[in-house]
Amino acid sequence: MEEDKQAELFKVLRDEATHVKDCFTKYSYYGLLFSSAVLSLILKFVVGCPAVALSGIVTMIFLLSIARIGIYKYGTANRNCGYQLYIERAKTLDDTNSKSWKKYMLQIGWEEAMSTWRFVQASVFNYIYETRFYRLHSVKLKISDPWFQPRTAWELKNDSDDFPLQYHAGTYLRTMLNIMYFTILISLLPMVFMIIKVHNEYRSGLLTLLSTLPLVLSALYMVFRIARNNSKVRILEEGLLSIYSCSIMWQAVVTAHFIALSRVQQANAGPFSFHTYYKELKVETIRLLNTIAFIEKYIYGATN
Repeated sequence: MEEDKQAELFKVLRDEATHVKDCFTKYSYYGLLFSSAVLSLILKFVVGCPAVALSGIVTMIFLLSIARIGIYKYGTANRNCGYQLYIERAKTLDDTNSKSWKKYMLQIGWEEAMSTWRFVQASVFNYIYETRFYRLHSVKLKISDPWFQPRTAWELKNDSDDFPLQYHAGTYLRTMLNIMYFTILISLLPMVFMIIKVHNEYRSGLLTLLSTLPLVLSALYMVFRIARNNSKVRILEEGLLSIYSCSIMWQAVVTAHFIALSRVQQANAGPFSFHTYYKELKVETIRLLNTIAFIEKYIYGATN
């Protein structure tokens, strides 16, 4: 019976992962079609009305928004697949020598697990990465064997140059994003014609400067957003948000949940208190962060 429930849950999670990926593909195609139509209109009317070139800014904002949506959707897919990977691997583990994680912890509802994930995983992400918008998700936590970076961890375990090891995370998302970025660049180029046209017709330094301003600001915004997106894609492919790292993170999240739950049950003789549970979960999250460089010590070595 329990196997059937898990199989049903896995199907739901896989269907959601497939759906969000397909959704991004549709958004991308529609976005590129819309951008192509806008670019065609720009090229048709830009000679007679150079200001039409400013429509490229609309294309830029539209495609960058789709790119951001796609990154979030792939994050959802990785999270779901990571949960299935955690369950399937944990079934084979022996919990005899584990002081914290136990096999009974596999019996947890999806919504209960997700509720804990939103607190614990978000805190871990904020602890490992710079989240300020101008820092491009750089890694704050410097350790010799980063469990949350599968490519690095895989290469560190390769002691022989005779057998080069490779890690492949897939390139579909990055390829689609690059196509959108190229389309944005093409859409902004007519503004160069607009600047030249304004300069040749009016011979005014001020007007030339004003006509240059939209292109400069758009280019700066585009470069910044692409850099932010690429840093997030790296985390999706070979960082904390990869399927591999999500599976490890899920085990830590579930462990923190059950330890916090047991403490609430031990402390309260009366009705269960959700408020007290989240207080205990906060304590467990801090304990996890204190040992985040060696996460398996928390998963298997923490005590109640």
